[in-house]
Amino acid sequence: MNSLSSAISEMKAEQARMRAERKRLAKELKNAQRRKRRLRTKARQLTNEDLLAVLLLRQEATRERAADAPSEASGSASSGSNAAPAADPVE
Repeated sequence: MNSLSSAISEMKAEQARMRAERKRLAKELKNAQRRKRRLRTKARQLTNEDLLAVLLLRQEATRERAADAPSEASGSASSGSNAAPAADPVE
């Protein structure tokens, strides 16, 4: 009988852990959705000039990384692409 009580106690503890994990995940999801909504609102307010400035900054950063790459990866083949890395899409 004692092992049955022990098993029930373990199951209750596991259930409590799972509830806490579910609550944590729900909170993370809600925060991610809020962050996405805020970013979309800010993105809609950007002008063409703002977007062009961002593209130029990314292009400059890519060039700087490409200039540093030969010294870091001496002899390794590069992909040959100087395109800016793809950003996370904002839906």
